[in-house]
Amino acid sequence: MPDLRPFRALRFATAAADLSEVLAPPYDIISPAERQALLARDPHNVVRIELPADLGEAGPDDYRAAAETAASWRKEGVLVQDAQPTVTVHQMGWTDAEGREQTATGLLCRLGLEEYGPDAGVLPHEKTHGGPKADRYALLGTTRMNTSPLVFLAGSDRAETSAALAELAGREPDATATTADGVAHRLWVVPADQAAPTLSLLSSAPVTIADGHHRYETALSYRRDREPERVAGEEPAWDYTLALIYPLDASPPA
Repeated sequence: MPDLRPFRALRFATAAADLSEVLAPPYDIISPAERQALLARDPHNVVRIELPADLGEAGPDDYRAAAETAASWRKEGVLVQDAQPTVTVHQMGWTDAEGREQTATGLLCRLGLEEYGPDAGVLPHEKTHGGPKADRYALLGTTRMNTSPLVFLAGSDRAETSAALAELAGREPDATATTADGVAHRLWVVPADQAAPTLSLLSSAPVTIADGHHRYETALSYRRDREPERVAGEEPAWDYTLALIYPLDASPPA
């Protein structure tokens, strides 16, 4: 079964950044023109870390610049780390092609990395290619942070999982944003003890990678390469990756 846990998330400080201005689409769909627009949109847009050069064009200096940017933002208080381990409920809202209001609610947590196999708690559904993995490996190895989540579908009972997420989100959100595509985002930060029953439920069956196969395999390679540094009894951060898990009855906008 998957190993799902809370963690001390690194977040944009809402007092230092307008979340609507600093978010960016997934790195692999950002065109050169859109990247330039995001850079101009806000000096703290996350694209400066997530995609430090046009897709496929980054070199060592670009990855170092991303790491230096992340370190600078932490020093300046633009990025702040949770004092205690948490999970985050993330809900998107959008209007579909027929004019109907839609939502998708998932849970952000850390997922223990494991190799694929018949008894694994993490299941793939597509093949990968070397180029994207080399780029993401260089970014991960230089910044030593997960800048965006891998997306998974939960294998647990979908109605029970949806109800558990709705309960965690049963109050005013802690942060909101609207991205350029018109999608509304709402976030609820949940302490570890309150999240434990939902994490236990989500861990009751394997999860399937919906988006992020290259990054998952990149994280596995990074863990293998750092294995000689492991200290007995410790659980290093590179044993995990950032996961956004949806119940099977929820899906993000196309």
